[in-house]
Amino acid sequence: RISTAQALMATAFILVNFGFNISLVREIAADLPLARTHVTAVLYVRFLFIVIAAAGVGVVVYFSPYPQDTKIIIALYGLVSVFDAFSNTVRCVFNAHQRMGYRAAIELARQVINIGLSLIGIQLGWSLVQLVVVSVVASGWRTLVSAWVMQTRFVRLDWRLDPAIARHMIVVSIPYFLGFLVSVLNDRFNVVLLSWLADERSVGLFSAAILPILTILFVPDMIMDSVFPVMANAFKHSLEELRTTYEVAYRVMLMLGLPMGAGAMLVSKQVMELVFGDEFLAAAPLMALLSVHLWTISGYVNGYFLGATARQGLFTLIRFVLALLGTGLYLVLIPRFGVWGAAGTFVTVSLLDFVILTVVCLRFTDTTFPWGALAKLGTASAVMYFTGRWMLDRLGLPVLVVVVACVAIYTLLVVAFRGIGEQELAFLKDS
Repeated sequence: RISTAQALMATAFILVNFGFNISLVREIAADLPLARTHVTAVLYVRFLFIVIAAAGVGVVVYFSPYPQDTKIIIALYGLVSVFDAFSNTVRCVFNAHQRMGYRAAIELARQVINIGLSLIGIQLGWSLVQLVVVSVVASGWRTLVSAWVMQTRFVRLDWRLDPAIARHMIVVSIPYFLGFLVSVLNDRFNVVLLSWLADERSVGLFSAAILPILTILFVPDMIMDSVFPVMANAFKHSLEELRTTYEVAYRVMLMLGLPMGAGAMLVSKQVMELVFGDEFLAAAPLMALLSVHLWTISGYVNGYFLGATARQGLFTLIRFVLALLGTGLYLVLIPRFGVWGAAGTFVTVSLLDFVILTVVCLRFTDTTFPWGALAKLGTASAVMYFTGRWMLDRLGLPVLVVVVACVAIYTLLVVAFRGIGEQELAFLKDS
């Protein structure tokens, strides 16, 4: 029920997000004094879009066949989405100033509040609705603290709306909005379709399997959020720096994504058992399949590169075509194969997105694919996986011991193969 509510609100709040998170960072990063007027304009526009989205969701939920408690949970996650919309606007200021530490600290505190209170509530026997209220409290706290930090450390808003700037932000955000629409259709609408075309069990298994994958994605998200303003600035001042940043970022993402995918496959059964319990062990092979998506996170660099170089229209077009393909596959495969049809479609679209956008960006940057790095890092990841599998299956070692050992094995192999250089180390340090 929680997964259904989250997916539905993510789909409904596409209008509210509207691609402002990317366009606002790009505008401010190029000229920091613009933050005062542009953030104010985006906040007003988002408030208007929230009213429209809330009205639409209210009508859909009222006439939906969802149980009453599910409808209440959807409404509560609507409040979470409202808080997130405002806090994400403020976080754009942190990103544009390349001060990611504020964002990371506030987000960490929110997660501590959310998880800590939820665990207490579970022990005290709180209802599902009461546990969801915890998420509302945590998101509200993040919004207030983010706004206070922005006002005291970066920019103090004057709250006077400039209609011309508001119109400008809407226009420049349209391509990003379409791209975001595509992402949500592929990443979250699958759960909504499962809730319509399959049963609650399928929704639960798929949501349990994909949750660890989506959680891990905070790593590339955080890194690329710090790199995007650098790309946007380099596009205006130094194309050679832009090209170098793209190449290094791509290699770093390969270095992170390959072992992440292999590691998630390795411990999928243990993660399901530890986090969700024996009832969700059937989701373990689904998680192993969905882990393939982590191999493609170097493709995140492509989207940010196209956005920073004002080619977001092309990015949107490609992803729109892929979204249509994915939606068609979901509609065909979910009724026939259930949750496996959803997982297979998700991975297929991810791989196509990775290949197509990488080819496009390599041509724009006049660079070649880092086959050497792929071979070294892929070999290190494979050795790590099979060694970890041997430790789990043959030696019966605890999963935590195996995870620590696998990290050490991969690190040593990367160093031995020289799969990472000084540029990559400097990049990770700065990110």
